[in-house]
Amino acid sequence: NTYNNKRWAAVWCFLRAFTDQPKEIVLWKKWIEQDGQDFVTKSLYILLEETAIATKEWYAPLRSCLRVATKLTLAQDESERLVNRLNEVLGSFKLGTEVMGAAVLALQQHAFQEDESNDDNSHIDKIRNNLFEKCEKEISKAMETLGLGATMDRDNFIFQEKCLVRAVYLCGELTMIGFSTASNENNEFLLSNHNPRLLRYLQALLSRTLPSSHSEDGADERMTPDSVQAHAFVTWGKLCLRSEALAQESLNLFARELHYSSREKEN
Repeated sequence: NTYNNKRWAAVWCFLRAFTDQPKEIVLWKKWIEQDGQDFVTKSLYILLEETAIATKEWYAPLRSCLRVATKLTLAQDESERLVNRLNEVLGSFKLGTEVMGAAVLALQQHAFQEDESNDDNSHIDKIRNNLFEKCEKEISKAMETLGLGATMDRDNFIFQEKCLVRAVYLCGELTMIGFSTASNENNEFLLSNHNPRLLRYLQALLSRTLPSSHSEDGADERMTPDSVQAHAFVTWGKLCLRSEALAQESLNLFARELHYSSREKEN
């Protein structure tokens, strides 16, 4: 119930603040070395169950739990198990955008731990490319369905819009894996080298109308939902952070959108 959800949220908020302290602090170090790891991982798997991720009331404790899990140094088998579970949940698009960033951060941290043992980044790269492929398929399916226009019922429209927003948001989070504000070295990431079709889909969502193969004269055009377009611009901005060339190419695009938005506000 709501009361228990709030209690869980409060407990995990405290634990998140607790684990944000330096590991040199005796209590934090003692807790992690004894019962902390087992408690955090078991709780995380419970919170990642279908019933929890389908209910927004659980997002606050789940987000904090994921942040705590990010601070842990797990044994290799436990780290691999956690990475696989997070990969599975993210690829299902059942996780809300409210917690998706924390999930990607935890996935990145523990996948990097595995890569460090192999002295390369092959594992995290493979996971990211796999999730990009799932995003591509989800976006393609949702765009086609939403582009049907008046032939679609409202409940299906809302569901497809939610899935599309989550897939677009996940693309942005995946793009930022490995990005560092401290150094420009190895910061370049070109989605066009990994999934050029996905890049074209994201660019299409920047438009105010959805592409449709069912209308030749534009009479049945469907407007791109505001939430989808907004997330598409945020994700495109993250792509620009990883590619100076794309950022230069996108200046006119951003300027045009700002001009259009300003005119709308005036009217």
